[in-house]
Amino acid sequence: EEAKALEKGVERAFYALFTSDLTILLFVFLSTVALEGKTLNVPQILLANVVADSMIGIGLALDRVRTKELKKEKTKFLRIKEFTFVFLLAIYLAVASQVAVSLPAAKGFETSLMFATLILSFITITLSFVSLDESIVNAILHPSGRVLLAIVIVLLILFGVFYIQPIAKIFELKTLTGIHWAMAIGISLSVIVLSEI
Repeated sequence: EEAKALEKGVERAFYALFTSDLTILLFVFLSTVALEGKTLNVPQILLANVVADSMIGIGLALDRVRTKELKKEKTKFLRIKEFTFVFLLAIYLAVASQVAVSLPAAKGFETSLMFATLILSFITITLSFVSLDESIVNAILHPSGRVLLAIVIVLLILFGVFYIQPIAKIFELKTLTGIHWAMAIGISLSVIVLSEI
């Protein structure tokens, strides 16, 4: 049972890391093409990678696999269904973000809004892979201590890079308005709907 739990833990962490890395790549690629070079800079990309790896490492890799999952019949590690979901999720997040930053309300805040959306998306990506077989709603309603800790850490990082001015200057981020945060939160939360389809 311990071996099965370890395998399941590695599997869900792998899918979550692959999704977050692919999302970062598509964010940068699409914004470079659509916004004529207005994309995330190197420090922002590096920070996004660190946040994603930390979120998934704390929230999934070290978190115990649910007992229900261990009772299910063993499935193939690299499943086409999961890979399809990963690609669709990453493409959706990147496209939705580009649509949001192209709106008049986002003018002048493009990269900051993109960064906020990306970081918040890591939370819903992690929740999507808490269980590979159960609904994301279960992960939201019954989060483990490690997942909650990972979410708190990510939100604190987000607060720091946007509202502590010396840090915000290093990452070239502008303080977002309520409308911007609503857009970023809306896009990241819509992953829940996509996960349930």
